[in-house]
Amino acid sequence: MKTIIFSGLLGLVSITCFSQENKTVTPAGALALSSETVTDIDGNIYQTVQVGGQLWMKENLRTTRYRNGDPIPTTNPPTLDISSQLKTDPLAASDYSQPSAPKPNQPADQLPKYQWAYDGLEKNAAVYGRLYTWYAAGDERHICPDGWHLPSDKEWNSIVGLRGGNVTAGGQLKETGTEHWAEPNVGATNESGFSARGAGGRNLDGTFSGLGKYAAWWTSSPSAYRHIEHDEPYTFRNYYYSSPIYGFSVRCIKD
Repeated sequence: MKTIIFSGLLGLVSITCFSQENKTVTPAGALALSSETVTDIDGNIYQTVQVGGQLWMKENLRTTRYRNGDPIPTTNPPTLDISSQLKTDPLAASDYSQPSAPKPNQPADQLPKYQWAYDGLEKNAAVYGRLYTWYAAGDERHICPDGWHLPSDKEWNSIVGLRGGNVTAGGQLKETGTEHWAEPNVGATNESGFSARGAGGRNLDGTFSGLGKYAAWWTSSPSAYRHIEHDEPYTFRNYYYSSPIYGFSVRCIKD
């Protein structure tokens, strides 16, 4: 079992087996390539894929604005250390299954709601999508386009369950080859059509890490995220007390 290691951070990682009751009631592994596209507020157009009864974006989100047009700020420089901005709600930290947002002792307009291109390079955002703090991803102004939303932990359970559970789902979610993954891209078949790329992430101290080596996506549950790695076929379900201001990817799912 592996974890993403960040400097000064200890966390909990689990590979969970999901029961049939968590799966969408469709034929096992059902996949339908979709011709539907979705456009965000910035005009970015995304391909989609249907897995079971869910319609997912086939690409990571790239928007720099919320659904209502408000900008999602970035830091100057992109490598700015934001670790001092971390505030954790003990109630939210005690149970990541709850969908309610953390309520730190900080005004809502001062929360660390940021987005970045990996290493501050826009060419990386075009290929891998942007990285967002959980506070930005879970903001009430909605980061996903109209008619779409940030997936819940349960919705992630469903797509993972349909792909055979955490032991095999990572490989079935990953894009094949090594153009966007480091070697060895273990178990990668992309049977799901999800086409995950190794987008990496941004650490609290402002460093970017893991391009090509892992992909991580926020859920709507505070600080909870899913990740996959280049050298494993698994999916991992993570929760860190201090993770809401890490930069991770977002995939949207249709309402």
